Amino acid sequence: MKQTLAALPQINIARKRLTMLISELIFEREGPTRKDCKKPASELSAYDLAHCKCKGWKEREGDKSHKLGKGKHASRVKVGGKKLKGKACGGELPDWS
Repeated sequence: MKQTLAALPQINIARKRLTMLISELIFEREGPTRKDCKKPASELSAYDLAHCKCKGWKEREGDKSHKLGKGKHASRVKVGGKKLKGKACGGELPDWS
C-alpha cells in the first residue's frame, strides 16, 4: 500500500508534463513558411494549407464569391484561383468561421 501512495505524485507529474507537451503542440505552433506554402496542397496538413491561404501565399479554390471593399465601391469577386489575404491576416476577405 505504501508503494502505491508513493507512486501517485509521480503519476501526477507525468500527467502534467504530457498535458504541457500537448498544449505546446496545439497552441504554440508556428505557421508554415512561404517556402512550405510552395509545396503542393496534397503535401500540406489542413492547418498549414489554411494558413497559407489566409496569408495569401496559396491560391484559393471554388466558385465562391465575396464582396470586397466598402460601401458603394464594394465589388463581388470570385475567389477561386486567386491569392487573397483573409481578414485574420490583414486582408479584405471576410472570415466566416
